[in-house]
Amino acid sequence: MNEPAALSPLLHAAMEKGETIVTGNERAARTLRQRFDHLNQALGLTSWQPPSVLSWDAWMASLWRDLLLSGNTTEILLNRTQEHDLWLSVLRRDSNLDTLRSFDSLADLASDALGLTCSFNAEEDLQRTAGSSDARAFRRWLADFNRLCRSIDSFPIARLEEKLTTAIRAGHLPTPSTIHLLGFLSITPQQKLLMEAARHAGTSFITEPQSPASNGPILLAARDHRDEVLCAARWAKHLLETQPDAQIAIVAPALETQRWLIEHTFGRVLVPANAAPLFEFSLGFPLSQAPRLAAALDLLRWAAEPLPLANATALLLSRHFADDAGERGHRAEFDAGCLRRAHRLRPELTLVELQTLLVSNPKKYPLSRLQACLSAMRRLQAAYIETGLKRTHEDWATLFREYLQAAGWSTPERETSLEFQLRRKWESALDELSTLDFRGARSTYLEALSQLTRIANETTFAPKTRQAPIQILGTLESAGCTFDALWFLGATDLAWPPAATANPLLPRLLQQSLGMPGADRPTDLAFARAATSSIVASATQIIFSYAREAAEGTQRPSALVQELASAEISVNDLLPQELPRTPLPLDRFADVTPIPPPANPRLPGGARVLELQAACGFRAFAELRLGSVELRGVRLGMGAGERGTLVHESLEQFWIHTRTQAALRAMSSAERDALLQEAIGVSLREARQQSSASWDFAYIELQRERLTSLLNDWLDFELTRAPFQVLEHEKTRLAPCGPLLLKTRIDRVDQIGDRSVLMDYKTGVANRAGWDGTRPDAPQLPLYAITSPIENLGGLLYAHVRSAERKKPHITGKADSEAILSARMQVSPEEFQEQLAIWHSVLTTLAEAFYSGDVDTQPKLFPKTCTHCGQRILCRIDPLTMEEEDDVADVEGSHDEAG
Repeated sequence: MNEPAALSPLLHAAMEKGETIVTGNERAARTLRQRFDHLNQALGLTSWQPPSVLSWDAWMASLWRDLLLSGNTTEILLNRTQEHDLWLSVLRRDSNLDTLRSFDSLADLASDALGLTCSFNAEEDLQRTAGSSDARAFRRWLADFNRLCRSIDSFPIARLEEKLTTAIRAGHLPTPSTIHLLGFLSITPQQKLLMEAARHAGTSFITEPQSPASNGPILLAARDHRDEVLCAARWAKHLLETQPDAQIAIVAPALETQRWLIEHTFGRVLVPANAAPLFEFSLGFPLSQAPRLAAALDLLRWAAEPLPLANATALLLSRHFADDAGERGHRAEFDAGCLRRAHRLRPELTLVELQTLLVSNPKKYPLSRLQACLSAMRRLQAAYIETGLKRTHEDWATLFREYLQAAGWSTPERETSLEFQLRRKWESALDELSTLDFRGARSTYLEALSQLTRIANETTFAPKTRQAPIQILGTLESAGCTFDALWFLGATDLAWPPAATANPLLPRLLQQSLGMPGADRPTDLAFARAATSSIVASATQIIFSYAREAAEGTQRPSALVQELASAEISVNDLLPQELPRTPLPLDRFADVTPIPPPANPRLPGGARVLELQAACGFRAFAELRLGSVELRGVRLGMGAGERGTLVHESLEQFWIHTRTQAALRAMSSAERDALLQEAIGVSLREARQQSSASWDFAYIELQRERLTSLLNDWLDFELTRAPFQVLEHEKTRLAPCGPLLLKTRIDRVDQIGDRSVLMDYKTGVANRAGWDGTRPDAPQLPLYAITSPIENLGGLLYAHVRSAERKKPHITGKADSEAILSARMQVSPEEFQEQLAIWHSVLTTLAEAFYSGDVDTQPKLFPKTCTHCGQRILCRIDPLTMEEEDDVADVEGSHDEAG
């Protein structure tokens, strides 16, 4: 922890006397309290009276609490959620908004308009000023909102200053004798009225000036935004090396959008190994964005509706759901081996489906903790959620806690400090949800969850400060604080001053006349000048920076900054050049240890073993020996492979009953159609069993229509071929290839005359050129040919099952008879036997290379072979050692639907 900067003598004396100090923001108040405490610790004191240092909002809250305790008011101060609920009630009653799907954004806009109206004492002027139709609508909504508030004896927080002003004037609320004001960039008319009432009651207000900087600010030009942030990080590091106790501020006008880049860059430059970070963000983030709270909201949503599969997978691998250290590996295995491979028409998952997958999976993963939590969640789901009853918000908040406990979400005994803070903030959000019972309204589960989600989105979470020496702030947070050095990022003419917009629900002329933000350019410019001057006065060393180049084009520095800057410099003028990094010498050694052969020569994958070995030996080794495979993605509906499988299964069922071309020719149209529909129905049976919604059944019917059209066109083509008989279909065999035993599945074997023909269905791109060469792209049919026990083999065929309207159905391949293929593709029996011998030699060589552990990283065609490879992180191939070859046949058999 670094020592805080010294307090000014005036402020220190005021705190010693117990006088009240009111700051323009909470950060300035917190910083003053910390510095006062640290100073007393340095003086050796063991106890002291806490200083009365409050932000303006905190002071208003304390005055309201005093007024309540004095018994001089009975009104209810609405919190933001209650106020939002009242605005929604008003807007839903307006018949002119019947076509509006969501009222939340409009309710927020109306709340902002009310805030401006109250801050500028403009309610009476609002009634007298003409305006647009939106302004007239807001006046009508405001009247209804005020009536609603009066009916329940309440008021919104926008009227708090007005209520307190009235109480001070009536003598119902005492105020301190002296109040010091610090860090106010502007004071609204309503704040002035409150302070004037306090002055009449005997309070003296003293505005504390910030000490001006001793040196003029410097303007620095960087190449681009990344270079700008990197330069700021290096500057801060250099400053801490020379001044270890320095307090440094990094200010960014658009901190929300730049946070990731700043955190990444400063972390890389500043965070030493095994040490506390030297920087922290003062600006918080929405509570719902914290991973732990995002998991909680997903779990609660899962109780009422299916969860997208990506979210369900994230929960399954998260330690915020049924966590058990002994089950984490099994859960990852279940996710990769079952959840992602399960056939589904929609990429979403219900609790019931997950529970069913766990119970019915033949592998029986040891996930007792997960199963116990799912059972507990299901009991609560059935008892409270599936009934659809409306309950109070407090009841739902209690159920949310019970449900998350059943899901194993919170484990307080193992919480880190950050997780403890997050849970406290979450409990506050649930308490805020319960306050929606102030009007006796009830809601459904999903309505209550939607309101809780909104609360979490609007609740800012900022971890407790560690008083790191580098504070990363938004522009308004720096007001009232002092530092040893400050760097202002993004000082371009577009970013600073930031663009302000007027509220569309208030008359434009009214906003301009009162100088409301965004409506009056001179007022906005004056505020920006005050903010810039406050920043300049907050440190002795000030640097404003901007990036010359951005995605939008060339950028210029802010005119406000140029007015104050004493000089413009470049990065090289500010920091010394970084020393070039000296690469460490590599120890090279020869790895001569042989890779042992597979324990079992019977390998899964079939011809893919040879296909991968031909493409790249390392990829074959990594995928099939090490088991290094990419997780399957999830897409909506059926993928190309699944659609191809339907073609296979439908044709298999059809030819089981038909067997010969003569039988096909003898069928009537009605008989053929009935048999084809029966075959398609068998192939779609599993998909239909897994369907539950009307969308699923409509999708299944669409696939039936597609298959009917596609297969009818194919059967019409089958009638044009030479007479044939189907001997086998989808026959599985173990094929010996060199030292390996490969599982093969031949789509179909036909007999044409005295010759047998192997056929492979293809619905995608397939080219017989993939059979050629010493590293064939598609060795599947050649492997079948050299290992098949079928006698009188006379041909290998690709059966292109296509639509007649697009690419006509046809067959290609190699054969030794004109009855099998046209004369153009026919070869002599001697040439065909010679080709079989070549394939036998090539495939045996590939099988021996795989068996012996040949892991040479030599892609067949770089970068094409590597495009869809998931092993790049392991092989770390150097692209400079590869040559691109563009003049090659475009063979894509591995992407065919029918495989």
